[in-house]
Amino acid sequence: MAKPFEKFYLLNTDGSSLIRPHSPTLPDRSHVYVANNRVKGNRPVDIGYSISVVGLAARRPLYGVAEAPWNLPLSIRRQGIASQGHTFAARQVKDLVDNKELPFGAHLTVNASDRYYGSPEYIAPLYEQPHLVNTIRLTNNRAVWKALSIGEQEQRRANNSDQRGANAVYGEKYKLPEAEQWELPPDKENTFGVALSNGRRVLVQVQA
Repeated sequence: MAKPFEKFYLLNTDGSSLIRPHSPTLPDRSHVYVANNRVKGNRPVDIGYSISVVGLAARRPLYGVAEAPWNLPLSIRRQGIASQGHTFAARQVKDLVDNKELPFGAHLTVNASDRYYGSPEYIAPLYEQPHLVNTIRLTNNRAVWKALSIGEQEQRRANNSDQRGANAVYGEKYKLPEAEQWELPPDKENTFGVALSNGRRVLVQVQA
């Protein structure tokens, strides 16, 4: 399987809804989210199934190239009513990475997900995969904490007069809405251009 990107495979995990409101004999149907912008005031729900999808991005990110989006579905599973979405999706990704007939377990693989998957139930089961990097979008009202180095942990411990409790893990707090005010220069910075599906060209700036 050829890599669509030069140095890594790019997966993406997301959920979708399979609408079946007029099929009363189908088992285990439930209320599912569906965008509804046609009738003002209608609630964005319907009857059907929740589907979990892991796909492979098979397009090349070339600036200015009018290339149609293409996402190859690798795994599509129906999520049961009692299933927890985060745990269910993590197990689905893990099955793909552990599959010896696929290259993802032996090569650098990036898995992109939206903010729904930014939970311990999704991140923790995949953390031990040596070649998998999860890139998860955070909501813009979240906060992150700088990790303390071993030396900083020892300094915190030395300043703790009664020597009780576990070692400190979290350092300074950074609020995402205030990113422009952080006095924390990025370790790395990159800027590149992409062409959106509507033909619009934009510049993307990434700071790590």
